[in-house]
Amino acid sequence: MSTAAITTCRHPEADREVRTRTLKGRSVRVELCTRCGREVVHPGDAYRVLGSGPLDAPTLDARSLVLSLFGAQPERPIVNRIVAMKEAFLFEKEVASEAGVNVPDLGFIPYDYGPYSRAVDDVLRNLEEEGLLVVERESQGQKEIMQLTERGKSEAERILRRLQRGQVETLRRKRKGWDQLGYFGLLRKVYEEYPAYQAKSKIADEVRPRRRWT
Repeated sequence: MSTAAITTCRHPEADREVRTRTLKGRSVRVELCTRCGREVVHPGDAYRVLGSGPLDAPTLDARSLVLSLFGAQPERPIVNRIVAMKEAFLFEKEVASEAGVNVPDLGFIPYDYGPYSRAVDDVLRNLEEEGLLVVERESQGQKEIMQLTERGKSEAERILRRLQRGQVETLRRKRKGWDQLGYFGLLRKVYEEYPAYQAKSKIADEVRPRRRWT
């Protein structure tokens, strides 16, 4: 199978077909130009197959990702929805590649407070409605303390058992480090390392690095 990018093919899209191939023991989608024979693996499938994780590593969807994120430090609450969103973002960007966990594209876009995913937002809301996540709101809703219930912890532990020990340890270490950064420290990390996602932020000026006097 040719690995040349399909974008180098000058033939019209009408001459391209989506087919299925087996790569490294997995079924993947490819786009094939029927005129020149060039193929490209679907980006999501390529990430799964070519990532550093073992071939039998499970794929964590948005719900499983959020549960495992909370379950990695089950006794440590996440201080609000914005922090939970940013940690889920960093899970996709950092943990997935470092630990070799398969994570689909969660659709993060630049929004009011940086990267935002409707899928993650829906999961947080659904987990609360299902009684797996408790959200304590303080100061007229301006502060949220988010933590798994006992049922939520059991569900998260079930998901974490699907991962290898090293993958879980990486997630726990990352989660602890993100929590220790605090609200502004976490946002500062995300804004500095992924600047494209602060394009629409309402608080970009608040989280800019402080001026260093010499």
